[in-house]
Amino acid sequence: MHLKVKEPTSSIVLYATELEVNNATVTSTSNDEQTGKIDYDKEGERIAINFDKTLETDDYELALKFVGEINNPSTQFELTDCRRAFPCWDEPNFKATFHITLITPKNLRAISNMTIKSEDEYNNDKEWKITKFDRTPIMSTYLVAYVVGEYDYVETKDSNGVNTAAKVLPFYADYFNIKYPIAKADQIAIPDFAMGAMEN
Repeated sequence: MHLKVKEPTSSIVLYATELEVNNATVTSTSNDEQTGKIDYDKEGERIAINFDKTLETDDYELALKFVGEINNPSTQFELTDCRRAFPCWDEPNFKATFHITLITPKNLRAISNMTIKSEDEYNNDKEWKITKFDRTPIMSTYLVAYVVGEYDYVETKDSNGVNTAAKVLPFYADYFNIKYPIAKADQIAIPDFAMGAMEN
């Protein structure tokens, strides 16, 4: 996670729910590295990462090792459920770019917001694959999406496509003179989805 510290601080507070963070390390642009002590606030759904040395104004890389259980084959992070998947600031006014990587059984299809950058066998195991996706544009965490499952698909690339979305997206891009910001749009039917629909 890339961070910009604007005022000196000795702690970083992130939202995290039902996640066990095992290690947190920050590295500055001058390669000064330090490991933080992790305190949990389960009621507030937060973790505080406390450092011995003050983090001065600078850019930092924060690396976290954590464990959690993903209970669903698809995401629905609105409004603040992204904190159940990974530690983050998941209030809608906080925005970032995301590099999504999924490790899944080889027979399942992995889908995320962006196009697939690479897909390889994972750890020389013929049963598993690792799928890396292109970086997202800057966006709120609730828009981060991934789906894993046995999906058939129909693909179209123009406004003469077989479904409404393929016609609607180019129409509105032209009407509002705003280009659709990513390379693709997936319409996925999820059995027993809690919401009627979700825009991510």
